[in-house]
Amino acid sequence: MMVGLWITIALTLPMAADWSRDFRPAIEAFLNGGDPYAGIGFFNPPWALLILAPFALLPEPWARAGLLVASVAALVVVLKFHRAKPWPSALFLSTPMSFILLINGNIDAFVLLGLCVPLPLAAPLLLLKPQVGLIPFAFLVHYDIAMRGWRKTAIALIPLVASVGLSFLVYSDWPARILNDLNDAGVSRVVWPLGLPVGLAAAYMAFRDRKIGAAYVASPLLSPHVGVYSWLVVVLLAVKRIDYMALIWIGSWAAVFILGAR
Repeated sequence: MMVGLWITIALTLPMAADWSRDFRPAIEAFLNGGDPYAGIGFFNPPWALLILAPFALLPEPWARAGLLVASVAALVVVLKFHRAKPWPSALFLSTPMSFILLINGNIDAFVLLGLCVPLPLAAPLLLLKPQVGLIPFAFLVHYDIAMRGWRKTAIALIPLVASVGLSFLVYSDWPARILNDLNDAGVSRVVWPLGLPVGLAAAYMAFRDRKIGAAYVASPLLSPHVGVYSWLVVVLLAVKRIDYMALIWIGSWAAVFILGAR
């Protein structure tokens, strides 16, 4: 029922802000041989264009609906991987963060999917958004080296190395252009820079104790560019407990209504 409601909304809304304004124009520029970084508002590495290109081939309403369904499916996989119970899962999927993610057509669900797959697939997915996946990626690399050795880890990272290498051949200065555009777009003032000490402590604890959950907390706190839906990676830590998820659900919706009333 919930997925059907989201699809109906996706088909009837005039646009999904992030998809329609940022991603689709960048993908169309890419497919037509243009420059996806030419002031369009695309802030992700070039391999994101390949992942999202199939959706851009659909008519706009169906592209939004297809991306929404794929995102919900990815989130369901993520919840199952984290052994979430049914009621906490339902609360997770109906938080304001999930709702805004799905309606706006952003790609955080694919980033979170990187937490659940082997390292060759996890690396490029997690680095779609470093503000979400950078510290978990570093943790997985560190853990893989400890478990399997440098050689096997290096082999596992070949898809990422190939993606990065090819991206520089096609768009040589894309990291600098993203950073410049992000600076022009402003920074997140929710916790930055006050969250830096907590983020550094969480990253340290993740590697010291080999607890990837602490890495989930670290990345958003260490980045000045974090959208509201990118905090879903932190909310994942609560999906085994209905009481924790209920508190997060109530608190997050209360914040929405309080801020919306101002």
